[in-house]
Amino acid sequence: MTDLERWRGSVVTWAEENCYVRHPETGKFGPLQLFDHQRHFLEEATRRDADGALVHRVAVCSYPKREGKSLLAAIIGAWRLACFEGQRVGVLANSERQAASNIFDHLCQIYRHSPALAEYVTADSFKTRTLTIVGLDNRAECYPCNADTIQGVFFSLLLSDELHAAENPKAFTFASQQTEGPDSQVVISSQAGAPVNSNPLWRLYRAAEPHIFFDYRTEVSTPWSKKLAEQAKDELLPGEYDYLWGNAWGATGLKLLSPRDIEQACWDYAMPRTEKQWQQLKKAWGWERCVIGVGLDRAGVSRSGDRTVWTVTANAEDEFRVVYQKVLPTGSEAEILATDEWTRAIFGKPDKQLFEYYNCSDVVDKVKGAELGNATSQEQQKLFNRMARIVREWRFAFPEECDLLKQELIAFEYDAEREGATKFGTQKGHDDCAYSLAWSLEASDISRPKKQARSYQG
Repeated sequence: MTDLERWRGSVVTWAEENCYVRHPETGKFGPLQLFDHQRHFLEEATRRDADGALVHRVAVCSYPKREGKSLLAAIIGAWRLACFEGQRVGVLANSERQAASNIFDHLCQIYRHSPALAEYVTADSFKTRTLTIVGLDNRAECYPCNADTIQGVFFSLLLSDELHAAENPKAFTFASQQTEGPDSQVVISSQAGAPVNSNPLWRLYRAAEPHIFFDYRTEVSTPWSKKLAEQAKDELLPGEYDYLWGNAWGATGLKLLSPRDIEQACWDYAMPRTEKQWQQLKKAWGWERCVIGVGLDRAGVSRSGDRTVWTVTANAEDEFRVVYQKVLPTGSEAEILATDEWTRAIFGKPDKQLFEYYNCSDVVDKVKGAELGNATSQEQQKLFNRMARIVREWRFAFPEECDLLKQELIAFEYDAEREGATKFGTQKGHDDCAYSLAWSLEASDISRPKKQARSYQG
């Protein structure tokens, strides 16, 4: 049996004898070393029946982060390009704006850095979106997630990256239906995503058809992914962690905080109304110095709809206390300026004040030292991850009289549906007190000389 015959019969044999890849920890290229779960996927995805036909027309590799799923799809593509002729490999990115794909990057790196595969390519083989093996009439091309771009293009192999996050699922539908022929196949590497019918991966998972091989895993198994997953436990919300490192189907309506932690944070103290009361409260807490942060969530000038909320949080030695929170009746400029003046009279000059960008740009320059905070998805993730961590670690308290805040914290929800797009405040009803609190926590979470403090027992 020739090498080519052996390699055509086993993608695993071909990959382990020919492929060099980048090591996830060192960043250096070296011979491929597959784990058992990776060998299983490659063998089953390319398994043939007694007549030599592919058993699975669709193969899905759905693993947690850093488990090598994109690399496995790329290996199948690279194997096809090296061992067969006349291959038309399409790589479908999940973005309509650019043809960028982890799979395509892996595919090109395999041919750039594997000594045994160097004879297949030249410098002209690599273009921005294409890889060509001229001697075998083989071509791989990366396409943006655009149905018009790929409509009518034939594929012998379609590779799809993070299908759950595709901007336009129709592009995948068209491309998969154009992957025809007795030896054609669709290979998908993707995390799970949301359990809804608009997610093509969810539909494939539930199809349970013999021609679909769905390798769904929820546990990390490689050394580097185990290490990163352990580190992420302290950085992510439970729903985010389960999604990214447990490959859970995205959940909606998850509670940000537990009732037990919220109840523990509800203390029996009064918000100070005078500077003297504030000094007495600091003395009761054993605080000499603290950081004062202000957060403003503004709904605009209105007596209906969302609320405008001003929150003052004090921080001493990473122990955070809400010392003032007020719902402003209209959110007018005059009310904001008067509340700022009142705050300074009681607590002194705030160390930092953050006003949410939306609806505050007209007033921020009129409050000395105030800054705008833009509640982008990334910023919200930072804001509410911090808030959740502080509350869970029992380093946070608010007075019983802040009943609206308590109601909002109990009801506050988030959705973990797709990577990098966790949504906060997804419950019905108000979340303005919670957002104002989150901004004030960020404003007060700045470096300051620390002194050993005792816990206040209300």
